[in-house]
Amino acid sequence: MNNVGALAAATLYQRFGSQFVHCPFGSSEQDPQAQQITINLGSQEVIAPDGQRWQFAIEAAPKEMLMEGLDPIALMLKQSDRIERFESNYHHSYPWLA
Repeated sequence: MNNVGALAAATLYQRFGSQFVHCPFGSSEQDPQAQQITINLGSQEVIAPDGQRWQFAIEAAPKEMLMEGLDPIALMLKQSDRIERFESNYHHSYPWLA
């Protein structure tokens, strides 16, 4: 499981608890592919092998981090233009604080 998958699983565990995460789909003798659940982060939906669907909520920042493979610092650095503009305006407006 990659880091994104592990983070998604941990997030689902926090949101739904052990009842959801450990819910078995069929016996262990069945095809493992038939027992997989699908997590569609884009549509915020969990799909069971039998077609059952559950919607889940996730805040914008964690969703963006998972979708784009970012850590919190990389997410912040995406805003570097806005940060630089703020700092420039701040120093211009309050030069005695610079």
